[in-house]
Amino acid sequence: MKKENKKHPGMVRVESEGTVTPEIETELKALAALPDDDIDTSDIPGITDWSGAERGKFYRPIKEAVTVRLDADVLHWLKKDGKGYQNRLNAILRKEMEMAAHSKGRYAGARQRQISLMSEGIDLGTSGSAPCPREELHERR
Repeated sequence: MKKENKKHPGMVRVESEGTVTPEIETELKALAALPDDDIDTSDIPGITDWSGAERGKFYRPIKEAVTVRLDADVLHWLKKDGKGYQNRLNAILRKEMEMAAHSKGRYAGARQRQISLMSEGIDLGTSGSAPCPREELHERR
């Protein structure tokens, strides 16, 4: 039986025409009790190419209603393409958030590399001794 979905026009909910027979119910219970290692998946091809995968396609984070004060020109720019400006704003903020998180990780890695270089010491080609006395260094300006 098909029912029109009122929340999502164009979507249809399909319901079973009848009840589950006792035989099918028994089989479903047996399958549910079966350990994952005992399930034969040899007829299912493994996925080796993930290039067409869409990240976050089925993940929908919880939205929160907030009040934000934006510059008039920014708001106009967001609204110029019509409906969906809040989604566009969210996408812009999410991209910026992900870049900042990625950048922070790169910063932490670079910082750690520099700290290890400092603790190892840097060869300035002087074999560990100053090229001239300290007094001479201060006289040169």
